[in-house]
Order: sequence, then C-alpha cells, then structure tokens
Amino acid sequence: SKVWEDFSLVKRKSDNKMFDNIAACNHCLIVVSHIDANTSSMIRHECKHESSKPMKLTQFPGVLQPVSLPEEHRRTLVDGCVKLSAAIPGIGFATHRSEAMLEFIQMIIDVTTKVGRPWDAAKSIPSDTTISRKCKEVAAERRELVKNKIKAQRPPYQVHFDAWLNPYQNRHLLGITVNLHNGDHSRPALLALQELPSETAADVLATTNDVLSKYELDGKSILFSTDSASNNIAALNEGDLASTPCFAHLIQLAIKCGTCPKQE
Repeated sequence: SKVWEDFSLVKRKSDNKMFDNIAACNHCLIVVSHIDANTSSMIRHECKHESSKPMKLTQFPGVLQPVSLPEEHRRTLVDGCVKLSAAIPGIGFATHRSEAMLEFIQMIIDVTTKVGRPWDAAKSIPSDTTISRKCKEVAAERRELVKNKIKAQRPPYQVHFDAWLNPYQNRHLLGITVNLHNGDHSRPALLALQELPSETAADVLATTNDVLSKYELDGKSILFSTDSASNNIAALNEGDLASTPCFAHLIQLAIKCGTCPKQE
C-alpha cells in the first residue's frame, strides 16, 4: 500500500533477523507497531522530520539482542522462583531450568516486547477451563498425528506398557508407548497414561485393549514388551498376545536373587 512509501521493516544488524511486527519511518526513524500486518499505527504516525522540536528516536526492544539480567534483578528472579516452588506442589527446583519452562518464560518476554508495555497478568492469563479445552484439542490433534504415523508403518508394531501405583495419590496408572520408525531411527510416542481400576491382569488387559482400539490397532499385529511383573505377564497370556521379555529386568532379578538369596 501507499503507506509503505514512508516506512520500512526493521532488520537487526547482529544476525540480519527481520522483524515483521514493527516498521520504522524512513524520515524520522520512529518505530511503530505492525503486528498482524496492521498498518493503522503507520497511517496515524506524525513524522517528526519537519518538526522544529528535537527528535527522540524510539528503540523497539525486539531489535536488541537479549542480555543477562543485572545482579539486582537476578536476585528478584531467584526470590520469585523460590516463592513459586513453595506455593505450587509439584514445581521442583530443577523445573525452572527445564526446556519447557525456559520456552514459557521466553514467550512471555517476547509477548511483552511485542505489546511494548507492561500487561495485566490477572486479566490476560487464561482460565483453567480455557487451558483444559485447549489441551484436549492439542491432544486430539496429536492422537490423529500418531495414528497416521502408525498407519504408515508396516506391522508388527512395537508397543511397550507398564502399570504402577502412584504413591502420592494412591492411584493405579498404566503407561503405553509405541515405537515410530523413521528410516533407521525409532522414536517412542506415548499412546496413553491413564488410571487403572486396579493392577490386576484383567484390568491391565482391558485398559490396554481400550487404548489400542482408539488408535485402530489390532493386538494380533503387535509385538508387546513389558517387565516381568506377574500381572503384566498374565495380561499378555490372557489376551494371547505376542511379546518379548525385558531382558534388562530379568538380569536385574537374577542379580538380586544371587546377591540376596533369602529374598524371593
């Protein structure tokens, strides 16, 4: 459009990155917003090039390279991490440096940079209902993606499962993964992590079959592997399902038997 005759996109010199969410006036070099290709800020811009007042150049934060926080602000950040760990169960000391947490914090920084001013967290952070609904949508999309990848492979499929008791909530859980092959490499994909009525062979088998049906998998086209727990082995036998033993677990049991002969 005609407005671009007086504006240009901004490029960072250090790495030649182009910022398509801001634009700079070609005459006075003032930086204005161009988020989502919206040119309203550019149209409303009053160029200071012809003004008698001295120009005050704006410096859009996103043009600058990220920097480390000064010691004073680092202490504030450390205090915030400690407060968060104490307030929310499950937030461990290592969580704050995890890849997911770093990506989340960086996203907040980037959003603040694009907005160009502080924003109200209480009014902007989505509700638990919104997050839950979005998680279900993402889970459904991922499930379809995994299902399509499974269909693209030739059987037999490699499926691993195990059941255990969550001591914190006293709940029985079942985890099921499948190996997805990509050339010479394989990558596990989680099919389910869900609650079991109990850890009996019947419940393990019924829940496993229910998960497999959601992915349109036939148990006869699968080569299962699990540990040597009696309920898992019994579930495989009841379902007449093909399986391979977990040799690492068998070796562990053999070593335990040899070093602790009094234990069964």
